[in-house]
Amino acid sequence: MNLMPQPHPHVLIVEDEKPVRNMLRRFLTLNEYEVHAAADFTEALATLLDHSHFDVILLDFNFPGGSGLDLLPFIQKHSPNTPVIMVSAEHDPALIQSTLDHGASEFIQKPFNLDQLLHCMEHHLHQAS
Repeated sequence: MNLMPQPHPHVLIVEDEKPVRNMLRRFLTLNEYEVHAAADFTEALATLLDHSHFDVILLDFNFPGGSGLDLLPFIQKHSPNTPVIMVSAEHDPALIQSTLDHGASEFIQKPFNLDQLLHCMEHHLHQAS
């Protein structure tokens, strides 16, 4: 069942690990997403400023130049209705709760199942529409 509200939702992937970033880009492109990607804080900020709208953001917790927690306030201010799915290998319950308290819609731990990630994205896209 396809829950996506539009034919090609725009997604931003912020992930410093190139193999993970490329795998996500390929997988989401095959699933009809318009994909933009950033490897660090500066690139993520520039991409957010250059593009007026993302339908969903996949945000790693740790990356060069900052963290997902550093980027969340900017996203919340400029795109308050955009679902942010934090994706990280972090397992600290307090840290996970902190990301949710700071505006992340969901926290998914690495390693993750691509089909589950896609379902989670589609669920949040459907809720946002």
